[in-house]
Amino acid sequence: MDLLIVRHAESEPNVAGTINSDPKRPSSLTARGRAQAAELGGRLAAQQIDVCITSQLERSIATADIALAGRLIERRVMRELNDARAGDFEGEPAIEHRRWLAVNGLAARNPGGGESQLDALRRYVRAFWSLASMRDERVLVVAHGMPIAWLRSARELAATGGIGEPDADFADPRVDFAGAPDRLRRGELIEATELLERFVDQLE
Repeated sequence: MDLLIVRHAESEPNVAGTINSDPKRPSSLTARGRAQAAELGGRLAAQQIDVCITSQLERSIATADIALAGRLIERRVMRELNDARAGDFEGEPAIEHRRWLAVNGLAARNPGGGESQLDALRRYVRAFWSLASMRDERVLVVAHGMPIAWLRSARELAATGGIGEPDADFADPRVDFAGAPDRLRRGELIEATELLERFVDQLE
């Protein structure tokens, strides 16, 4: 199994600098985001894709819609790939959330019924295990910056012997909007997921 995983294209909340983690709230793509998604489609045009998985959020689904337009590819939604539930920070400036995270850390749950970044990472680990168990030959995932940043970090650590801890920066996950997809073989995905799972267990 090959996994192709890519961040959604630029959305209106991204440009506004606001938090959007609730699938019921709109997060439509900007004009630039729609162009990014179309460019992603061009990069994927010659590649076999058996199934495409998105989060529940509009920006993820819309990116896949544009990138795969005209192709008969099975589509699934995996809620475990959603961004961390923001609670009281929903719709608020992202910079305020970043300041709060800097003080409170990964394990602190967002006030108002939200999740912590650690809670979200647990979900991502479950999602990665589900992906690793799939028998489809080529799987495309359109997700968000944080799960990709965690997966990249763990993959790099696994490739160098697993020394150190995975890391992902909420303020800047350093994952391009609808950029070149990261590609992982099943074995690479399993190794990275095992490392992330150990990291989570150590923090509990």
